Amino acid sequence: MLPISNAHRTSSGILEDSIKRVEEMLELAKARCARSYPKLMYIAHDFLELESSVSGIKYQLLEANHVSTWNEFKKYLENSKEMWRNIRRYEKELKEIQTSILRINEAERQHELSGKIQTSHEIISSLTPGSAMNRRLRSSARVYEPMV
Repeated sequence: MLPISNAHRTSSGILEDSIKRVEEMLELAKARCARSYPKLMYIAHDFLELESSVSGIKYQLLEANHVSTWNEFKKYLENSKEMWRNIRRYEKELKEIQTSILRINEAERQHELSGKIQTSHEIISSLTPGSAMNRRLRSSARVYEPMV
């Protein structure tokens, strides 16, 4: 057997760790962001395709363990360049998927905050017009003073 570099194995291992993190993010987003479920399903589909491609690279790396002749080694080196290109491309795609999930999570957070702001505004508006809190809130316009 000819010695094969562990560089690809290390890079694919890092990629696999990133895939696990994004997979967890995706599952949490599906549970939390029901309004964006269709978008998340498209992202999940892209993610599964990416995961399948990474699995293909892992398979190729496992096959490299059986390189025993010079011709097999030359073929491995030819394929190695393509594997590196693919690993870099998959890393970029994974980052794009992660960013999409983060944007959906943040949009959901903004929606929740908007609802809370609306609720607090309704509560404040329902206070008697002459209350000290209501006067302070109207006069300060976002500078909230503690009630005495």
